Amino acid sequence: MFGLKLSKKPNPAGAMATGAATGAATMFLHCTDTSWRLRVEDPENGAAALEREAASVSPGQPSEPRMDAVFRSAGTAIRDGAFASVGRLAVLTDDPQVFLTDTRNETFSVAATQSSGLLHAYGAMQLNAKAVTFGFGPFGLTAQGQKEKGVAAFADARRVGACLGRLDRAGALVTRLVPVADVLVRRAAELGDLPYGGIYVGGHCTHVVLANPRYGTVTARVLPFGVMSVVEALANHGNMSPEDAERSLRARDMLADMLADVPATSPLPDEGTAALTRTILDRAVGDELRGYLEKLEATLDFFEGQRASGRPDRLELFGAHDRVAGFAGFLARRLPVAPAAVGIFDLFCASAGQPGVNLLEDTGPGLEIGRVKYRLYEQRLVPTADLRAAKGPEAPAARPSIGQSKRRMRGRGRADRAGSAARNGGMTLESLMNRLMNRPAADPASDAAGEEAADAANRDRPYFALFGLLAVLVLMLAVQKNDEMETQRAMAATQAARAFDDSTRLRQHLARPLRSADQASADKVLWTEKFLIIGRNIDQRMWLTDVYLATEAGVAGSSDVVRKKLVIEGAVLPSTEGHVLEVSRFIANLENSANHDFMNDFREIRFQGITLDQAETDPVIRFGIEAVYDENKRVQARQQGAAASAGSLGDMQDRVRGRNDEVERYAPR
Repeated sequence: MFGLKLSKKPNPAGAMATGAATGAATMFLHCTDTSWRLRVEDPENGAAALEREAASVSPGQPSEPRMDAVFRSAGTAIRDGAFASVGRLAVLTDDPQVFLTDTRNETFSVAATQSSGLLHAYGAMQLNAKAVTFGFGPFGLTAQGQKEKGVAAFADARRVGACLGRLDRAGALVTRLVPVADVLVRRAAELGDLPYGGIYVGGHCTHVVLANPRYGTVTARVLPFGVMSVVEALANHGNMSPEDAERSLRARDMLADMLADVPATSPLPDEGTAALTRTILDRAVGDELRGYLEKLEATLDFFEGQRASGRPDRLELFGAHDRVAGFAGFLARRLPVAPAAVGIFDLFCASAGQPGVNLLEDTGPGLEIGRVKYRLYEQRLVPTADLRAAKGPEAPAARPSIGQSKRRMRGRGRADRAGSAARNGGMTLESLMNRLMNRPAADPASDAAGEEAADAANRDRPYFALFGLLAVLVLMLAVQKNDEMETQRAMAATQAARAFDDSTRLRQHLARPLRSADQASADKVLWTEKFLIIGRNIDQRMWLTDVYLATEAGVAGSSDVVRKKLVIEGAVLPSTEGHVLEVSRFIANLENSANHDFMNDFREIRFQGITLDQAETDPVIRFGIEAVYDENKRVQARQQGAAASAGSLGDMQDRVRGRNDEVERYAPR
C-alpha cells in the first residue's frame, strides 16, 4: 500500500523475547502538553477499569520541553504503580510536531508510489527533520477499481524517541502511537458521510481537523493558542501566579464581556473609554483571542472553497476547554455552528482494534530510544540489532563431497575455461600466462603437457615479441609526453612569477600619496559598499523590486534646491510579528551599520509607507524607503579620515579588500 512493503514474518525467538511483557491488560495513555491520563482495561479477567491522571505537570528544568516533562511524569507513575498485568500500551499525543495529510495530496501520491525512502524524505521535508516515522489509516469511500483513500501522518523520529524514552521501561510496551488529529478523523468517519469539523483545544495549541468522508478530504491545522495561553496572559497582566489565574478562570466566566467577541471590522473604543470598559482579561488576551477566532473561520472557508468539500454541518469540541469557564460558549457565539463538547479519551479507548494511524507503523531507520534503534515487529517495539540476530545468517551453499578429487575439480575448471576460450577466440588468461612464461598449457583432462602444446607455444612466440615491442613504444611515448608537460609547467611557473612581480610594482605604485585628482575622486559614493550593506541587513522574508536614483525639490533657507535621493522599493511577506516591524528593523539596521558606512553619504532614511499588492496570488506587502543624499557628510568623513591616514591609501586598501571578501561570500556562483 502506497509503496510500503511491511513484511510480516514469524516472530523470531531469542533476544527479541527477552523482557517482553506477558500481561493481557491494555493501558491507554493520553499525554498533552500540560497533563496526562491513563486507563487500564483487562476485559479477559473481568477487572474494572483503573484510571489515574495528573491535572498539571510542570517541566523539571526550564530547558525541558513540555511534552518530554509530561511523558517523564507518566513514566514515573507507571513504574511506581506496579502494573504487572499490562501487556500493551497505546499512547495518544497532541504533540503539534505531527504532519497529517490525505492521500489526495499530489506530492504525497507521487512519493508513495515510488518507494518508502522517498515517502520518508517527503515527511522529513514537511517537518524539517532528519528522520521521520510514518503511519497510514483508511478514510473515505472507495469505489470499485480505485486505490484506497486514507490519511497519512508523519512525526519527527527524534521527538518520538525522546518521548518514548521518558516512559522508561513502559516504552517497550508501546504498540500504538496515535495523534489526536487521527481520533478526530475516525470520529468523522463514524458520524456518516457529511462534512465534519473537530476542534481539540490543548494547553498551548489547538488542533483543527475538517473532514469529508464522502470525498476522503482532510484538512488539519495547528493554531499556537490554547487554554494555558489565556491563563498565562492573565497571570502576567494581573501580576499573579498561574495557579491563582487558573482558579479564577475556572470559577467565573470572564470571557462573557470581552470585546474580542466584537467582529474584526468594528473599531475598538478609544484608550480613555477602553480603560473604563475593558476587563483585565480583555486587555491581556483580547487581541490574541480575536486573531484565534479569525483563523478558525479562515480554516472553515479554506475547506469549503479551496478543497471543495463543503462547510461542516457539525462541529465538536474536545480537549481542556473546561479549564477556562465559558470557553465553549465563547466559541459558540462566534463560530457559524455551535460546537458540542465531547470527550476524546473515551473515543481513543474505544478505537482499540480498529484501523487508524499508528506513527510506529513504519519507523524507518531513525527511531532511537536511548541510543538503541527500534522498529515495530509483530505489534511490539524490538531493537533492530536483536531482530537481525534472531533471524540468523543465511544458509551456506552446499559444499562438495569430501571424497571428490581436487584434481578432478581443477580439470573441470580448466575444461570450463577452455570452453570459454573457444567462445572468445581461443585465448584465455591462463593460456596467455603460460605462453609468456614458455610454459605448456595444461590439458583439461590431465596435468601432463604434451608435445603438441609445446609446439603451439613456440608458434606463438613471435606474437608475444610483437606485444613486447608495442609496450616499449607506448612507454617511450609516455616519457616524451611527460617531458612536454614538464616544459609547459616550467613556462607557466615563469609567467606566474612575472605576473607576481608586475602586481608587486603596481601595488607599490598605488601605495604612494594621492594626487589632487585622486583626492577629488575619493569624494564619490561607493555604491558597491552601499549595496553590500543592504544585502547584509535585509531579512530572508524580504526582497527588493527596484533601486534607483531620483531628485526632489526643496527649500534651504531662502533658496530653492534640488536634492538627490536613493529610492529603495521592495516587498515583504506578511507575518504574525508585523510586516511594518520588519521594515522598521531593516531601516534601523541600515542606520546602525558598522562604522555608519551606509549613512556617511545620506542625511536620513525616510519611510514612504506600505501597500497590499492585490495582483499577486499570495498576499504580498509592498514598501518603499528613500535615503536623502548629503554631500557635506562625505566631506566631513573624508576630513576626519585624512588626519589618521596622512594621505596614504592603507585604510582604503583595507576597505576595498574587505568589500572584495564580502562580494566573494555573497555573490551567486
